[in-house]
Amino acid sequence: MDDFERMMLNDFMEENSMLSIIHPGDIIKGKVVQLNDEYAILDINYKSEGYLPLNEEKLVSERFGTPHIQVGEELEVMVDRVNGREGVVYLSLEKLKFKKVWDRLVKAHKLEEILEADVIEVEDNGVKIDLGIE
Repeated sequence: MDDFERMMLNDFMEENSMLSIIHPGDIIKGKVVQLNDEYAILDINYKSEGYLPLNEEKLVSERFGTPHIQVGEELEVMVDRVNGREGVVYLSLEKLKFKKVWDRLVKAHKLEEILEADVIEVEDNGVKIDLGIE
């Protein structure tokens, strides 16, 4: 391999390094390319598509009052797990929403802010509230 071929190969590898390794807990963006009975399949700029369970998407959309996803829509999701053998990436909206609410709670606590929330249920030892998580 001569210097030119080596340089071309290095350039190719650098250009395709966007296909970085992803890990559970990573927050990524993807575009919905297909919907089937079980999953929304997202192009996440990885070596395989990401799979978002539609039963989870339904729960999240109903809870947060967001519209159901459509083909072509871009979403921010959290990597739930990566099956290395099959190369399948499972995604989660619910875990991302939980993390965002949790981060908001931590920040409010540090700043000693008062947050408003809806009361869901009154119990013997307190109340259950909804801030996106109970």
